[in-house]
Order: sequence, then structure tokens, then C-alpha cells
Amino acid sequence: MGKKGPPTLSRIAGMLLLASLACRVITRQAPPTAIPSPTATATRVPSATPLPSETPTPTQLPSNTPTQTLTPRPDFAATSAANSTEAAATAMVEIARDLKMYGVTTDEGHLAWLSALPITLSVSSHLASDYYMIAPALVVSDFVFQTEVTWESTGGLAGCGYVFRAERSLGRGSFYDFLAIRLSGLPIWWASYWKEGFLERTLSPLSATSAAIHQKQGSTNTYAVVARGDHMVFYANGDRLSGITHDKLSEGRIAYMVSQESGETTCVFNNGWVWALK
Repeated sequence: MGKKGPPTLSRIAGMLLLASLACRVITRQAPPTAIPSPTATATRVPSATPLPSETPTPTQLPSNTPTQTLTPRPDFAATSAANSTEAAATAMVEIARDLKMYGVTTDEGHLAWLSALPITLSVSSHLASDYYMIAPALVVSDFVFQTEVTWESTGGLAGCGYVFRAERSLGRGSFYDFLAIRLSGLPIWWASYWKEGFLERTLSPLSATSAAIHQKQGSTNTYAVVARGDHMVFYANGDRLSGITHDKLSEGRIAYMVSQESGETTCVFNNGWVWALK
């Protein structure tokens, strides 16, 4: 750790968000009614994501914190490349271009999942979060995941992100997550590791910021992660954010995520895909 100095805006925002978001309880909800689809429907499990702290320590969420009871919404179908040959062929030109940007070639794997329709996650209560598992049957080890995210919020501490290498139960399982936060003049992002429903440690630099993240109301960002073994590299709009090494999880599922401290936040996920690496 470096020497402590006067609190910066990022540190202040970090402490505020950690104090608010870290106290949320993870609860399980019944899965929503799904639109008939040839593939498995996605399930949603609410969870929480804390802001990185300078001294990561296991954190247990209190059980008496009120959480939002969400009104069930229709879950749009997400289809694999095998059941969407035409869509996959059309998307492959752009996917191959993006893979090259991340240092990956199409010879290194195959298209494992391609989104069919935009997925919208919205929360409107205090300390609320929501998740959408893109394909519960899809378990990947080494992979590239990319999605476009359009965000809007009425509060300052709100963000969109994703969960990966997750066990089926986000409430009781282990997973990694990535979250980008909308703050005036200061877009923050972080990644963390959750073990059996509890925050084990943050993995990203403290209150990491990036000018590559578009934070204006209604703006769209493209987020990606390249996971190979115990090494994970995060990207925002093609810019490399950070590389992280962590060996606790080797495979799992992927989910979209929205989280906020107050107000109303909406994240629209579109053009998502998963490239499974050999």
C-alpha cells in the first residue's frame, strides 16, 4: 500500500458505495415466466457487488437489510450458435474483428453463445440489484465474453456489469464479477471474487477509473473479458483496463448484472457473445 494522502474523489466515492452496497443481502427469487424457446431459459438471482477496499477481507452480508421485491418480467430467449446458424454467420465478421483486438484468433475456439434479443435489467429501490443468467446450461472454462451495455440512472452510485465463472446459485455459490459505476466526471470499475455467497476479496486496483468508459446518460459501452486459466484481462470499448491473476475458479456460467445505491437504474445488454477457447 502507498502512503495515505488527502481523500480523492475516487476514494470518497469508493467509501460511500462500499458502505451502501456492501450491506445488501443476497436473496433467492422464484424464476420468472419464460417465453417458449428452443433453448434453456435464463434465470435471475439477485446478488450484490461491493466496491474494492484497500484491505480486502471476507465480508458477510447482514440478514436484516431490506431488499427489493422485483415484479417478474418476461425473460427474452438467448440462443446458442448451433440453433442460430444464420445469425451467427452474420455476426462472425464482427466477432472475428473483435477477437483479433483481444489477441485471439477464430482458430483458437468456437462460438458458444450469441444473444438473440436485448436484455433489460431495471431496479428502482434502495440498495437494489438484479441478475440475468444468459444460459444456465452453458458452462465455460477459458473464453472471451463481450457485450454492449447502455445505461441510464437517476442516482450517482449506479452501475452495470456481469458475473462469470459462476456456480448455478449466485446466492450461495462462488463467482467473479465486473461492475462499472456511473459517477459525475469519474467512471469507476472493479472486479471481485465471491466465495459461497460472501465477498472473499477484490481483484482490481482500488477504485480503478478509466477514461475509456462512456459515462453520460444513455451512453453505450462495450465490455469484455478474456479468461485463460487463472489469468483474466478486462476491456472497455477496446481499451485494456487491467490483467488479474486468480486461481480459485476455473469454470462456470455468465450473467448480466445491474446494481445501485438509490434512485432508478436501467441497463440494456445487447449483441453479447461467448467464444469458447480450446
